[in-house]
Amino acid sequence: MIRFERVNKIYDKTKHLALSDVSLDICVGDFVFIVGKSGAGKSTMIKMILKELDPTEGRIFIEDVDITKLKKREIPFYRRKLGIVFQDYRLLTDKTVYENVAYAMEIIEKTHKDIKVKVPEVLNMVGLTHRMNYYPEQLSGGEQQRVSIARAIVNDPKIIICDEPTGNLDPRTSLGIMKLLKAINDRGTTIIMATHDRDIVDMMQARVITLHGGKVVSDKKGGYDCEATYI
Repeated sequence: MIRFERVNKIYDKTKHLALSDVSLDICVGDFVFIVGKSGAGKSTMIKMILKELDPTEGRIFIEDVDITKLKKREIPFYRRKLGIVFQDYRLLTDKTVYENVAYAMEIIEKTHKDIKVKVPEVLNMVGLTHRMNYYPEQLSGGEQQRVSIARAIVNDPKIIICDEPTGNLDPRTSLGIMKLLKAINDRGTTIIMATHDRDIVDMMQARVITLHGGKVVSDKKGGYDCEATYI
C-alpha cells in the first residue's frame, strides 16, 4: 500500500540530511509505529506521506501511485484517502463536536443527508454521542482527541496518520486512545503512528520502524528494539 524506494531528503537551507536511503513497504491493514529521537526523521517521513514534502531523491508510492509526481491540483484529492490525527487536536473552537466532524465531510461536498447519518455513527464509535453539542473548550484533552479521531475517520480513509496523538495526554487517557485506534485498525484501516511513548509501543506489540540519523536502523514486530537507538 505504501512504498518508499531509496528516499533521501536534504533540506535546502540547512543542508541537513533528514532521510537517507529509506526503503520500506507498509501493507494494507498494518499498524506501524515510527519511532526515534528528535531529529531522527519521523516528521519528515510523515510529511512526505501527506505530500507536504517531496524527497530530494527516490520515490514514494501510495496504492501503486507515485505521489512524488502528483500535480499541485491533484494533491487535495489524494489527501482524501488519508485521515490525520495531531498531538494538538486542531479542532475548530467556534464549532461544536458535531460541527467539527461534519466539517470534514462538507469539505469534500458530501450531502446534508449523508452528514446527518454518518456523523452520529462515528461519534457513537468514539464514545462521544453525549458530547456532540459541546464546544472543544468544554471537553477534556482525551475527549478532544477523540473528536480529532472521529474527524479523521468520518470519510472512511484507507490510511490514518497519527503524529504523537497521545503526547498531551495522561497514561490512562492514552490507553483509551490507543484502544480506539486499535479498534479502527481491526476494521482494516492502515495506521501509521509517530511517537516517543515507549510504553505504548511495547503495549501494542505492533510493527516498529526505528529511525536514527535519517536511516532505518530497525524494522520489527513486537515492541522496541533494545539494540537500536531511541533517545
